[in-house]
Amino acid sequence: MTIKAYKIFALIFCFGLFLNPSVHADKSLKLMADEWCPYNCDPLKEPGYAIEIFNEIFKTNDKKVVYKIADWTEAINMTRAGKNDVLVAATVGDAPDLIFPKNEIGDSRLCFYANNSVRWKYKGLENLSKVKLGIVKSYSYGEKLNDYIKKNQDNANRIDFTFGNAPLEAMSKKLIHQKIDLIVENEYVMSHFLNTTKQNTLFKNIGCEETVKLYMAFSPKNPEAEKLAQDFDQGIQELRKNGRLKEILQKYSINDWLAPAASSRP
Repeated sequence: MTIKAYKIFALIFCFGLFLNPSVHADKSLKLMADEWCPYNCDPLKEPGYAIEIFNEIFKTNDKKVVYKIADWTEAINMTRAGKNDVLVAATVGDAPDLIFPKNEIGDSRLCFYANNSVRWKYKGLENLSKVKLGIVKSYSYGEKLNDYIKKNQDNANRIDFTFGNAPLEAMSKKLIHQKIDLIVENEYVMSHFLNTTKQNTLFKNIGCEETVKLYMAFSPKNPEAEKLAQDFDQGIQELRKNGRLKEILQKYSINDWLAPAASSRP
């Protein structure tokens, strides 16, 4: 090929890239959620076991994993719109229109927490009729509790919504100052929060509800979403077989949710 012909070919190739930007599409995989440690934590420190597992699965891929903390409602909306690729540690109820792999990234048992002076135990939704419950806007809490929240969402004496990147910190302050009576939270997340903030003596678990599965949920706007979900399924099964999954979980004091020992909760 002559120099002139090479230059013409190069110009045609570059012009083709300009007309078809998908040829040089972004090679990053964007992950987003509010801070919910130990599933997803501070990006500048230990990022959380869900992030580490995802990184491990896709590290041989040509895509760079970019993880960002955001308000949960914003994270859902960004993922739906295709401005974010993966919603971290989501339930199907959070955003059923996203693309979910077959394999979960963990599970979530929801428990109720009150100030340490409270003397009663949670035994069912009827216990909530005379208390103000603190929840995070756009979180899904399982079918029964979601129904209760929906029925009472306009009653400020029953439901208090919290927003932001670190909602648990905000809710705990409301609980301390008695602006709310209870919060409902994942037991692992609450345990991690109380240990790191040294507030174990301030709050106590007064009872738990159902356990729900958590997933890495992919944006339907990403044309590769179905393939990425399949890659995740294959990857997490491989990590379970080769022992790497157990190693990552042990860093965060978590048991494999599919292992028999996982039935023993902290």
